[in-house]
Amino acid sequence: MNEFKTALENAINRQLEEYEKDTESCEFSKSFERKANRLIKSMDGRTVFYGHSVPLRKLVQLAFLVVILASLSTAAYAAISWSSFKVESYDTYSLIKTTDISDAPLTLEERYEIGTDLSGYSSEIMLDEDHIVEILYTDRYNAEKEFRFCQMTKGSVQGTRLNTESFLQAPYAIDVNDCEGMYFQEHNGSHYILFDNGDYFIEFVASKEFSQDELMSICNSVQKAE
Repeated sequence: MNEFKTALENAINRQLEEYEKDTESCEFSKSFERKANRLIKSMDGRTVFYGHSVPLRKLVQLAFLVVILASLSTAAYAAISWSSFKVESYDTYSLIKTTDISDAPLTLEERYEIGTDLSGYSSEIMLDEDHIVEILYTDRYNAEKEFRFCQMTKGSVQGTRLNTESFLQAPYAIDVNDCEGMYFQEHNGSHYILFDNGDYFIEFVASKEFSQDELMSICNSVQKAE
């Protein structure tokens, strides 16, 4: 990081030097020059920043640095792609967009289920349609600990909106049962997992009471219903 910062500062200094060269040939009125000279003399080339006297040139460098680093951090999450979907990031949210679903079924021709023991959870079917099935599981001893399991056709996920504002963990690639997947954690601690099992998308949304390892264990148990 120190090497990056040094290189960035050098680049900014070169830009400032070029700017200064470009402005050397500029001509200003005598009245403007007198006002500018009085202002520069009164400030001695410095300004006050959080109670400290800071050279103006340093402030310009700082401004450049803030803008560049902000753009770099934004670009890092601008878009993440998998073989069949991608996540596009905007100011306060992200969108899931499918990219290769031409051979995917249009309806749920096969059903999938969670293979691990869920006797400690109650279940409620929230949706059961030809293109999506959604089940809510709630811990019998802690009502705030719950997760939503969803199987859907690949076309159904198109345009799904994710609340990635102030996230705790940016979206990143994971492996679920040798399938491509994505994980991210919202600002409130809830977890989101989406993976492509070949024909369908499987989605998990879990409350903050789950650890990531605990949730991944449940995800990895997903299997074709008998």
